[in-house]
Amino acid sequence: MGQASQVYCESAGGWTVIQKRTQGNENFTRGWEYYAHGFGHPVRDYWIGNDVIHALTSQGKYELRIVMEDTFSETWEARYELFNISSKEDDYRLYVAGYQGNATDSLSASTRAQFSTYDRDSDSGSSHCARYNGGGWWYSQCHMSNLNGAFDIGMVWFHKEWKDWLQLRATTMMIRPRNIVR
Repeated sequence: MGQASQVYCESAGGWTVIQKRTQGNENFTRGWEYYAHGFGHPVRDYWIGNDVIHALTSQGKYELRIVMEDTFSETWEARYELFNISSKEDDYRLYVAGYQGNATDSLSASTRAQFSTYDRDSDSGSSHCARYNGGGWWYSQCHMSNLNGAFDIGMVWFHKEWKDWLQLRATTMMIRPRNIVR
């Protein structure tokens, strides 16, 4: 039997928070094992852990909601009707589909990408994206999004319509089963 994990839920809508960055107090340039098991505090800066994300999303169909605030205090949202990650043995491979939102779809470029950290290069690019860009993420030919990059300059989302980066100062990633009544 696996070890129990505490999770943080948003009060409305049944969303489980899997990532939160609001204060910059937590270093997200961490190794593979930290990302596997999680770190930080859920009401400040936090990664729930890839093991927990996999355990949750392997139980059924899950959706993903990402809420971002840029450096100009604009709020952006990206929602994916389907979200899951594979097991540790497959390097927590990402699958997302069914984008909706106002941020443009910059995470689907990483679908089928394996998770990489500075000490474990699983990206498909010729450079070591996690070492170069910081944080752990689903790098595919580096990235169109990186919500776990350096807090002051590396939390980014590419806005495809503007062909420019959203420089972020706060992010929250949340998941929930797709059968939740809205």
